[in-house]
Amino acid sequence: MLFSSPEFIFLFLPATLAVTFLVGRYSDQGAKLFLILASAVFYIVSGPEDLVVLALALVANFSLALAIERGHYTRLLLTIGITLDVLILGYFKYFDFVTDTINSAFGHEVSHGEFRHLPLAISFFTFQQIAFLVDVARKRIRRPNLVNYIFFLFFFPHLIAGPITSYLPISRQIELKRVFTPRVRNLCFGLALFSVGFAKKVTLADPLGAYIIPFFDKQSELGFLTAWLAAFAYSFQIYFDFSGYSDMAIGLGMMFNIRLPLNFASPYKSFSIQEFWRRWHITLSNWLRNYLYIPLGGNRHGTGRTYANLILTMVIGGIWHGAGWGFVLWGLAHGVGLAVNRWYGRSGLPSLPRWFAWLLTFLFVTAVWVLFRSTTLAGALTQLQVMANPLTALTDSYRPFARPAELNRMLVLVGISGAIALLGPPAYRIARATIGPNHGLALRTALYCGALFALALIGLTGGTSKNAFIYFRF
Repeated sequence: MLFSSPEFIFLFLPATLAVTFLVGRYSDQGAKLFLILASAVFYIVSGPEDLVVLALALVANFSLALAIERGHYTRLLLTIGITLDVLILGYFKYFDFVTDTINSAFGHEVSHGEFRHLPLAISFFTFQQIAFLVDVARKRIRRPNLVNYIFFLFFFPHLIAGPITSYLPISRQIELKRVFTPRVRNLCFGLALFSVGFAKKVTLADPLGAYIIPFFDKQSELGFLTAWLAAFAYSFQIYFDFSGYSDMAIGLGMMFNIRLPLNFASPYKSFSIQEFWRRWHITLSNWLRNYLYIPLGGNRHGTGRTYANLILTMVIGGIWHGAGWGFVLWGLAHGVGLAVNRWYGRSGLPSLPRWFAWLLTFLFVTAVWVLFRSTTLAGALTQLQVMANPLTALTDSYRPFARPAELNRMLVLVGISGAIALLGPPAYRIARATIGPNHGLALRTALYCGALFALALIGLTGGTSKNAFIYFRF
């Protein structure tokens, strides 16, 4: 079930809010249990087998957490838990990729076996469960509560594609008395943020996603201008798709009085690749830093080791996103970019002009998105070669990819998307204005968010929005 679907907006969400607040008037625990049940229903729409995998992983991890907390064989049990989580993720997500690689490299015919359905959100709940085990082993979590743990994993706003959450912040919030009672400020903020995210998804990301399909299907026919146009369009598509989803998720959480962590902070305004990763998919960046980069040694063992840790962390981050060499190279490119960024900042060389630093960062991020989007590595490398060769503009043509009217609409949409991404305020600031002390501004902003919601709804009911969220099967 998509957040941007009519059945979610007009049926599931209002019914779930109403019943949660009704039960919450009499029992905090009852409202909590109902939300877990509602979240399971939300998740099971994608297939009953998905819920079975999540439930079995939940039971195994919580049992191991209780054993770890006792303090006996902590390192061994933690290793078993992490290994189990990685193996589950690896079996469903990477087995075919590994066997295909072996077959290609050695001429073997390792069988894929039976088809493996990729459970929805497996990458996200795997990272959250690993973090839970590590925090229990580090004594940050004491006496974990089973119901709170299930709620932390199942709460439907963040269940499918994040933000990646931690057990403690969620557990502390749902332990508060009368937490599941309606609060006008939170409802206003949540509705406004949901509306902005909804509009990002339906009016910007989905149309861009439809326009770029022919470009990435025919990468061998691209020229310099069409290759860059496709790259810019995808760069804005994935940003508005994923940040829009995150806005909707955080807004939904606030409607239920649960604060979820910020996930995007205008990343395309960054002046370095390091700053980009402080603004893009913030909860993933924090997870990679806290549970991978720092345990690897961080910057504590010399310059060379620091660069190696940065690169390895980002390669693993790339692999987490998907099973394919394009994702590996995407992560490698960002790891090398971070290492170069760190080296330059400590080299004593003069700082780059801010306009040039921004342009370099934006073009780098845009170019390597090609590795992320392309179906084949060969196609990605072909497009990147063309993007590095301005001479191909002499023979470039848009005709294999779009009719003149479609191209014009695509150009306009890329221009609007770029202006919003580079000049517009973050969505959370827009939503926060609806509950600010300036009542006139609050009213105007609320009307603006309502207009965005109506515009997105027209696009949704008109059939222009057909794409699932990009991160739904990561």
